[in-house]
Parts: sequence; structure tokens; C-alpha cells
Amino acid sequence: MWGGYNLDEHNMTRNKIYKNSLEEVRNYLLYSKYKGLDISKLGMWKDLFPDTYYMNGYADYRGVNRVEQRMEMITDRLVEEYEVTSSTVRNEYPETISENVSVMNDMLALIYSKWPDIKVNIILLPIYKGILDKREPYYIKWKEQFMGVIENLSNRYPFRFTSYLEDEMTEDKKYYYDKDHLNYLGAYVFTQKLKQMLGEQF
Repeated sequence: MWGGYNLDEHNMTRNKIYKNSLEEVRNYLLYSKYKGLDISKLGMWKDLFPDTYYMNGYADYRGVNRVEQRMEMITDRLVEEYEVTSSTVRNEYPETISENVSVMNDMLALIYSKWPDIKVNIILLPIYKGILDKREPYYIKWKEQFMGVIENLSNRYPFRFTSYLEDEMTEDKKYYYDKDHLNYLGAYVFTQKLKQMLGEQF
């Protein structure tokens, strides 16, 4: 699950922590979202605020951040208090890794079979250094494996891989609104970097 939940079971049936099905989890989340509202109130809300999610594309995404949040800047306190708790970082899930590598290979195979001359870029987005430094001890064990996957795929497909994890943007917190995401200023600056990089290819 990511961003609240999605429609992909993604090995959930074999997850040792959760015994519920994806459908049960999805129904629970939707129920909790609308708990206490009857049909008339739901209809009234949609009539009053018809474009609530128009910028996000789908109304049931539970991780939506408001525009004003994306104008904010990550705080020193958030960085200081941040702890690496994600199970996908602290633990290893070989079946999920294998599945993801297989999906990536299938995507690249399909792309190049349809458009042999296409230029594909695989990019690691920048993360604020204060956060990245705290994740580094956990990332060490993944770096070699991840780069090995990239190298193996690059031997079969002519994509370009670029990491921005050491870019100068990682040094300045003014580009981030939380531990993982660029704010509007960061998004603009990073877009200019991508524009320049892509311009060099065409």
C-alpha cells in the first residue's frame, strides 16, 4: 500500500502482518472516510465543492496535500525528530523486490518493442540531505542491489539513468515541504534541471 491504498494487491495475500483482504481494507477506509454522512449530505458536499479534487484526478486518493502545504518549507524540527520507521527500508522483502524488477523489465521491453528509438530516462529524485543522512545507514545495504538491477537492465535496454541524490538541491531545505517531496519552488527548479538534461539529448 502507498498513498493510503491502491487497487494492486501487491503480495498482500502473503503479508504476515495483515490477515484482511485488500477489498476489506479498501471498504474500511472508504467507510471511515464517509462515516456519519448520509447520502443527502454526501450529495450536498459534492454540489458545494464540485472541484475539490480536480487537480488530483481521483477523489479517493487519501494522501492529497493542499496547495498551501506545497508552498511550505520543511522545518528543522521535522528533520531533527525524523526517524526511519518504514518497514520497506528496514526489512527485506525478496518476493516484492523480484516482482518489481520483473515489472520494470516488462515495461522496458514493451516500450522498446513499440518505439525502438525512444529515449527513456530513469531518474532518482532529490531528497533533502538532512533526511537522506538519517536514511543512509539503511540505504547502504540497498545501494549495491539497486545499482546491480539498474546495470543489468541497462545491458539490455539503452535507457539513461540519472541520480539527483547528490545534487546541490539536496543541500537546501527551501526546496522541500516534507521529508520526501519537493515544494513548488523545488518542483520549478528541478523541472529546469530536467529541461536542461533532456535538451542535451534532443
